Amino acid sequence: MYEFLAGLFKWVLASLVYSFLFDTIQIIRLTGWYGEKASACLIADDDGKTRYELKGDTVIGREGDCDIVLNNQFVSLKHAGITKNWRGFYIEDLKSSNGTRVNGRIIKKRKKLSDGDIIAFGPIKLTYRS
Repeated sequence: MYEFLAGLFKWVLASLVYSFLFDTIQIIRLTGWYGEKASACLIADDDGKTRYELKGDTVIGREGDCDIVLNNQFVSLKHAGITKNWRGFYIEDLKSSNGTRVNGRIIKKRKKLSDGDIIAFGPIKLTYRS
């Protein structure tokens, strides 16, 4: 009886370790921790040549210390923020006076960005590309 329980315990423990390693490898593969960078950018709609690379936390506004500076009177000093986690990039309005629009709708809370979303900061429109 002891040998049977010891063998059963060994197989249960081995399957738990295998499951843990499999899940860990899946998370690493999906998040790109092994060297493959998940990159995204914002492209200016007016000329299509201006690109703003997104890296981690990005602050967008008129103030000089913002990561992306947009010189326009309708853009607040710190207008919006874009954050990255393992699920993707999210945008949120930083209590700007004119609001932030994604695909024509004012966002009230944090919103996940999808490839091709058009983000408007006043009259300035940027296209999100992942």
